[in-house]
Amino acid sequence: MKNCPKIITKFILILGLFAMFGCSKSESSNLASSEVIFCENVDNDLNPINSATTFSVGQFYVKLQTPSAFDTREINVTIYSKNGSSESIVVSSDQQVNQDWDQYAIPITLTDAGEYKVTFSRLSDSVILGEGEVTIKQ
Repeated sequence: MKNCPKIITKFILILGLFAMFGCSKSESSNLASSEVIFCENVDNDLNPINSATTFSVGQFYVKLQTPSAFDTREINVTIYSKNGSSESIVVSSDQQVNQDWDQYAIPITLTDAGEYKVTFSRLSDSVILGEGEVTIKQ
């Protein structure tokens, strides 16, 4: 029974650490709950029309939907071409947004078949808001 107070103290300390670090909102959990949707088009309310992950070369849309406001006035949209485990930037563009928005859609035109990754990040601190992958066929 002499060790009981030490065990209880350690247990309380461990619970405190879990409360401080385990339950905090992390950027990776934001990324996990964000949605990147590829579609043929979007309507006036940014609802996706004909969502898919494979498109023919040409234009389509990509939409970012986050669980909370972007909290920035500019986001960066970067398109990477994937070749096995390597990635190369095809295009990177900064976009003006309203910091209260939680969704954004942009048209993309890709003229080469392949595998691509699209990332959305806040320009102010480079935090990735969402990312998704799409296949382009001839």
